[in-house]
Amino acid sequence: MPKGSLRSLVLGQRVRWPGAPGAGESSVGHAAGAGRGLPPAAATLRRGAFMLAATMLAALAIGSLAAEAAATNGNGREGGSPGPPGATAGPGVPAGSGAATEGRRTPFERNASLADLAAGGRLDLVRERLAAGADPNGMTHGRTGLQLAARHGEVEIMRVLLAAGADANVVARGDSLPLCLAAAGESALHQEAALLLLQSGARVSDRCREHDRTTALMEASAAGHVDLVKALIAAGAEVDGADNVSSTALSRAAAKGHAAVVAELMAAGAAVDQRRDGRWTPLWLAADAAGLDHPALRARYAATARELLRHGAEVGAQPENDPRTPLLCAATRHAVE
Repeated sequence: MPKGSLRSLVLGQRVRWPGAPGAGESSVGHAAGAGRGLPPAAATLRRGAFMLAATMLAALAIGSLAAEAAATNGNGREGGSPGPPGATAGPGVPAGSGAATEGRRTPFERNASLADLAAGGRLDLVRERLAAGADPNGMTHGRTGLQLAARHGEVEIMRVLLAAGADANVVARGDSLPLCLAAAGESALHQEAALLLLQSGARVSDRCREHDRTTALMEASAAGHVDLVKALIAAGAEVDGADNVSSTALSRAAAKGHAAVVAELMAAGAAVDQRRDGRWTPLWLAADAAGLDHPALRARYAATARELLRHGAEVGAQPENDPRTPLLCAATRHAVE
């Protein structure tokens, strides 16, 4: 039955079906009148049938109205959409207010910490928690929201946290600095996040973690972030700084085949033959990886090796306890490039 007909029935309006009573007559009266001339038992039975039909129709109408109310999600708009500014979610309750939205949130949205919301990319709730007085340097499981946002490349959330006073140089629970976490990510968003931290006062001379003495420049070089490498060098990062196994930014870039990063590091004066762990030169690392099956990867490592050779890398440098030179590595790997 059409929704309007059902609503009319519930509201007590007269409904006309073929054969229904005329103006001024009620459905019940018609049912009673229909029994004139019939035996009393038949008239009673007919009146009962009409009453039963009216009750069933009323129940259907109530169900239809309830479904319609649920579809509007209590805010007067189909599908539960928030509605325009000034719309109400009920008598005297503005749409989008805490009273209107709290009931629609998941347990995570209601109970998560600022750091968890930052890691989950919930910019709207991060703003809301900060506006309510949350500490921008508050920790969850020993990590701040800025660290977790940097790890996940959540640039806009980082902007909000930094504007609220988050510490760009915080180290918590042995995790890396926010700058290092962003620099280690391989996406363009991670590079943007690291550049934002530099603009916000992140120190380039700090080690990411004390146990391995990695630097942001090393992480950026391994990830292939050319613009970030340039910015770190310009900000005073130590080009030949080494971690606890003597790995440098140059050796990490060479091992990953990032020729453009190698070029930037060499232009900044990096030592071309500094050995990682006292054994492998950057050229050796590039040559040993050059035999990967994918042609694009082989070409990338070949370009890296050429860049190192252009700056005087030693072709015959042998690691300790390994008779292979960079040339022999390339030959055995069938890297003719």
